[in-house]
Amino acid sequence: MIRDDRSRRAQSAAAEAPVIGALAGVGDQVTDAQGFRAIVTDIRGGTVWVLRPVAGGTSRWETDQPDGLTVVRRRADRITDP
Repeated sequence: MIRDDRSRRAQSAAAEAPVIGALAGVGDQVTDAQGFRAIVTDIRGGTVWVLRPVAGGTSRWETDQPDGLTVVRRRADRITDP
């Protein structure tokens, strides 16, 4: 049982590790330059990334600096391991 818990924690930590050197795509979970966690909901014209909170609220905000977004989990990873 203890081994399983450690394994799950290690997998969870690996899932939360930033993806280095990659721009965020729609559906990716990110951390923005101010440290807010968000989901990318749209990319407008390849120049504006639209973000929403990971949980709660319906607020949205935009950034035109995708390099300031750190990908925490890719959309595909969020789908296969919610």
